[in-house]
Amino acid sequence: MLKVDKRYMNIHIAIWNVIDSIAKKNNLSSYKLALSCGLDSSSLLPNKRCNKFPNIYTICKILKNFNVSFEEFGKILDMEIKNVEENKQ
Repeated sequence: MLKVDKRYMNIHIAIWNVIDSIAKKNNLSSYKLALSCGLDSSSLLPNKRCNKFPNIYTICKILKNFNVSFEEFGKILDMEIKNVEENKQ
């Protein structure tokens, strides 16, 4: 059985949390966020995430569509990783 590093899982959770926060900030469900970015409607649904990270194409589409820079995304992600790690303790 594959052993998954806790840090890996924290980053996974944090990335999806940041994507969810972009959706929430824009009053969109994950379904509507995907559609508004020209992605497959099911690509961002929580039940499709499992242990999958969003690919760079998906992240780029979201950031471009909502005018978020990679620098801003990185800062938000860094804060979210710390938040996830603190809440797991």
